[in-house]
This record gives sequence, C-alpha cells and structure tokens, in this order.
Amino acid sequence: MDASHQSQPSPQDGIYSSRILKSYIRYLKNAYTGIDTKAILDHAEISEFALNDQGCWFNQEQADRFQHKAEELTQNPDIAFDAGLAAFDRHALGAAQNYVLTFLSPAQLLSQIEKTVNSLTKTLTFTPQLIGKEGAEVRVDFASWAHEQPYQCRNRFGMLIAGIQSTGYTLVSSDHPECFFKGGECCRYILKWSRPVEKKLSTLRNITLAGLAAGWTHQFISPSDSGFKLLTFATIAVLLGACALEGKARRKLEARLAQMKDPTAQLIDQANSNYNNALVTKEIGQAIKQETEVAEILRAVTEVMRQRLRHSFGIILLHDPKKDILVYGQSYGFAAEQQKIMASSPLFATTAREESKIWGAFRSQKSVALENLSKNRPDNSEVEKLNAALKVESFACCPIVCDQTSLGVLLVGYFYSDPDASIRESDISLLAGIAPVLGVTLRNASLIQEKEIQLGEILALEESQALIAKERDRAERLAEDLQLTNEELKNFAYIISHDLRAPLVNIRGFAAELTSSLREATPLLTPMIAQLGAGERRELELLLQQDVPEAVGYINSSVQRMDGQINAILKLSRLGRREFKAETVDLGQLVGDLLKTLTHQLASRQATAEIGTLPTISSDRLALEQIFGNLLDNATKYLDPLRPGALRIEAEQQGSDTLIHLHDNGRGISAEEMEKVFAPFRRAGKIDTQGEGMGLAYVRTLVRALGGRISCNSTFGVGTTFSVSIPTQLP
Repeated sequence: MDASHQSQPSPQDGIYSSRILKSYIRYLKNAYTGIDTKAILDHAEISEFALNDQGCWFNQEQADRFQHKAEELTQNPDIAFDAGLAAFDRHALGAAQNYVLTFLSPAQLLSQIEKTVNSLTKTLTFTPQLIGKEGAEVRVDFASWAHEQPYQCRNRFGMLIAGIQSTGYTLVSSDHPECFFKGGECCRYILKWSRPVEKKLSTLRNITLAGLAAGWTHQFISPSDSGFKLLTFATIAVLLGACALEGKARRKLEARLAQMKDPTAQLIDQANSNYNNALVTKEIGQAIKQETEVAEILRAVTEVMRQRLRHSFGIILLHDPKKDILVYGQSYGFAAEQQKIMASSPLFATTAREESKIWGAFRSQKSVALENLSKNRPDNSEVEKLNAALKVESFACCPIVCDQTSLGVLLVGYFYSDPDASIRESDISLLAGIAPVLGVTLRNASLIQEKEIQLGEILALEESQALIAKERDRAERLAEDLQLTNEELKNFAYIISHDLRAPLVNIRGFAAELTSSLREATPLLTPMIAQLGAGERRELELLLQQDVPEAVGYINSSVQRMDGQINAILKLSRLGRREFKAETVDLGQLVGDLLKTLTHQLASRQATAEIGTLPTISSDRLALEQIFGNLLDNATKYLDPLRPGALRIEAEQQGSDTLIHLHDNGRGISAEEMEKVFAPFRRAGKIDTQGEGMGLAYVRTLVRALGGRISCNSTFGVGTTFSVSIPTQLP
C-alpha cells in the first residue's frame, strides 16, 4: 500500500519502531560515554522497558524530543547521520539479522529493506531500483499526514551507507540528489558499490589458470624450449599469486567468522532462553492442571518459578472485586517477615492509583517494568512501600487476564543486592506466557468454587424448604388450635357472662326484697322498740336504720359493678366476632371529627391539639373511630392539670402499613406499671377518673383484628406516645 493512502493515525499513535531508537541509544552509549542517555529517554517520555520492547512504537513528538535532547547533549548537529552509520554495527542488530547479513549482496540487502520497512516505520514507502550491477537508486515517498523532519532523512541516508558497507562490498559513491525537505517530491538516494578486490583477483586467477592449461596443452603438442620456460615461469608466478590470494581470503574469512561468533552465541542464548521459557510454562501447566483450590494453584506456580527462573523473587497479587484492591496471593524469595508484611495489608493497591505502574498494568492489561528503584523512589506510591519493606531494585509486572477480565498481576524481579538487576525483554515474554495459563486456571477454580457454593446453597435451600414446610404445617395446626381456643374463649366469656348474670339478678332481687321487707317491718317493730331498754333500743335502731340499709347499698353497688364488668366482657367478646368492612377513610378528617367531640374537655385543661398530615387508607371506619376515640379520650383524661396540655397526631408510611403516632404531655406512666397498660380491668397511676379500665384492651383487640399492632412509650411526668400500625389496605 502506498504511504500516501494509509489511514491517518492520531497524534498519540506510534509510528516508529523502538528498534530504530534502540540502535541510536547504543551508538550514543558507545561514542559518547559521558552523556546521560536516560535523560534523553526521560525527555522523550520513553521508558527503558518500552525501548527494549520490540512491539512498542513511538510517535513523532517523542522522536523529535529524543533528537533535540541528543543534539543538545552531544553538541553534534549531525548526530542523526552518525547514528545511522552505526545502525548496522554487529552489536546493533539481533543475532539472526547479523547471521543473515553476512551472506547478502547490496542489492539483496535493499530488497530485504523494502520488504521489512513497514516493521520499522509507518510514515513512508521504500522503493529501490538497480542501476546496472553495482548501483541502485532508492526512492522514499511519505504519507500525506507524516510530519518527518530533516534529521530523519540524514539518519536514513547514514543507514543506507552503513548497510552497503556491512555486506563487505566497497561503497564507491553515495549521493542525495533530491530531498523532500528541500522542496523535492520525494527523497532519492544514489548508491554505487564495487565488488571486493579478492573477488576480482579470484576471477583473474581463474582466467589465468585456464590460459596456462591451454598453453601447457599446446606445449605437449608442439614442444619448444622457449615456450617451456615461459610457461614454467608463468605457472610459478600464478601459483604464488593464488597462494597469496587464498591467504588473504582465508584471513578475511577468519575475521568474518570471528564477527559471527557473537551473533551465533546470541542465537544460542536466545534459543536456550526460549526453551527454558517454554519448559517453565509447560511445568506450570502440568503442576496446576489438577488443582482446584486457589491457594494450591498459587503455591504450585511460585514453586516452579522459584526452581526454574533466574529472578530473585516472584509475587502474585489477586484482585478483590468487592473492595477493588490487589491483595497478596503468594510469593517466593522473601523472608517470613516480608511475606507477613505483604499478607497483612493490600501493599500494592492502597495508594496513588493514578501513578501506580502495577495498577496501570492491571487496568490496561499491558506489561510494565520498573528499574533502579533504589535511586528513583517516587513518593506516595506503592513503589516507595515496596522499596521500604522488600528492598526491591527492579521488577517486571504482567497482568493475569482471562476472558478479557483482569484477575491480578504477576511480578518477578531483583533485590538491591543483586549484581545484575536489569529487566530483559525475555522476562516480559516469559510472564506473558505464564500469566494466561494461570488466568485460565484461576478462573476455572473460581467457577468450580462458585458451583460448589451454589450446590451448597441449593442443598441448604432444600433443607430450609423442608423445614419451612414442616413449620408451616405446625403453624397451621397451631393457628387452627388458636382459632379453636379463641372461639372457646369467646364462648366461655359469653357463657360466663350469661351464667353470672342470673345470680346477679337474684342478688339484686333479694336485696330489693330485703329493703322492702325492712321498710314494712319497721312500723311493726316501732312499738316493740319503745318497750326496750335504752341500750337495746339504740342497738336495734342502729341495726335497722343504718347497718342493714348500708349492707344492702354495698350489695347493690357490687352488683352494679359486676354487671358493668360482665357487659365489658361481652363487648370485648363481640369485638372479636364482628366482621370488618373496608372503605376509604380520611384519617385526618376522622381524627378532626373526634377532637371536636372533646372540645369542652380540651378547653377545660387549656390543651391544644395538632394534627399532622394523615393519609387516606382503606379500612373499617367504625373500628378506627373506636380505636382513636379511646386513645384521644384517654390522652385528654390524663393530661397534667398543673400545665397546659398538648396533643399531636402524625403518621408515616412503613411499607404496606401506616404508622400513626399520638403524643401527649400528660402525667405519663411509670416503668413498673407499663406492663398492665393494655390489660383488662387494670388502670395505671392515680385512679381519679371514671372508667372500668377496659378502653385500651378494646383498642388492642380492634387493632389486632385489623391486622395491625399497637405499642406504648411513656416517661413518667413527661408524657406518653401510643403508636398504632395498621395496614393501609385492609386485607
């Protein structure tokens, strides 16, 4: 695809491979040993880990900042060109590239660059065109959105020159006849080279040997002394020259082989590293494939890491979704006290999340690395705590991900005391291989655990359902027994009240007859009384005129009181029997009408009544009138005569019930008398008002019959509050 037709990236998107800057940094370290390359990277906002990550890309702004700082520190305005010339140094390339490069010609090298240029930059297209057998024109076209700078052109020119020279061919000339940054349509580079001298001499040697072979053949056919001498001399000269040429070629080959030692060693090291990483991943997979407990999974993973990895320590942190923190899971390489510190608190998750590299790796699901922690201690971050508690010098951090969900992070690293504490690309690659295996296993363990929990809940639910069914049957039997008992009590109350009424009638009749007989007997006894002595006369008169009438009065009073109590029992019994009828009742209006009937009593006690916002409900109007009529009447009766009275009625909604509070500032009820507030025929406090003590018993019976409940809260000498909760909709 032509660069001009590539989709335009955003300014923050990466367009230059980290491999370009990596060779640049290596050149600076070798050629300018006194400068701080980290300062250049920091200025460009590029971490050393990102620089070592071949999958990392940088944007134009980072590249420009990098170049500006490099020119400033080196005082070399053409440092980009010099860095380009060093790009094909044997240390600047990977092992495989170095090995392949030794067998390429310049034309083949340019062809390879054309194929791989997109892996280095996204801003251009690279088109080489051969000029004869020993030359080429390279054309570079730029995307319309690219903002490359002249220093990048110089760097590219230096790379092309270095590339030709790295093949062993001699660069004859290099020219840059057209430059995009000087008004040209593109950048064109003309490169010419020549074959190495030894290759030319080798060709000449082969031709000469062919000629000598023909001469010796002719000599055998037509012998001559002069010809023999000439051929002998020529043969000796050619053989000596061939020996010299072979020696030079051998020395050059030895030098080339010496150069190949490092790339070969790198290839071997890389192969060993890859094999070890694959082996570690395999061993971890085998160790945890049968485990279902999270603790055992983590223990198995860290044990394999401890045995197989070169790192000083490893840590696994797991995410707690309820608290949204990372907590200690397992580790190796630490002392018991350090493990205790990590296990006792969410060490890596409680501070400065926006600055936390570990949290950044967890959230972004991308690996990170931190180095030189003993020198660079950021404040208010998990790194500072890590340093203080664990003495960590560097670490690599990889997220543990499964199904696009972050489950935790995996860390490996080194302590202050480790001689080689640098994080390598292979460390990240290794973690990237281990983390998915661990993530899948943890997710499976979590699913198994959830399944076991659900199974336990199902079994518990089944047991609960069986228990509920058993209790429901028991409750139904108790309810049936209670209903029968209530019916029996109601019938008993009716029978008792009916049976007691007959003796009362007899007692009342006999008392009346006794009074009548006494009235008839008095005139008959009067003459006889006059004949008695003074003492006997006074005693008989006291008996007939005072003792007997007083006793009859007591009998009549007791009969009347007992009759009232029997009527109260009958009334209470009938309350439980009557059926309620639901209708719409405005509680505010109902309470207002009840207070109007108490206007005289309230005025006599200098009392005020305040009605809050009361709702409209569906219930039995008569029952509500009896309930609140009794409560308001009681509250009015027992106001304290020594201070102005105050009543307040208010309501609140509690689910499907309406809760009405009736407050008064009356006499109040003492704690020891609270238990008999709702008892029949029981009256708390000073008995100075008329009544049988049945009002609150009626109220409680009616409230319960409506499906509600009533409670009382009182402070003696301060006031009382009755709270009535009844269904907003009568069942």
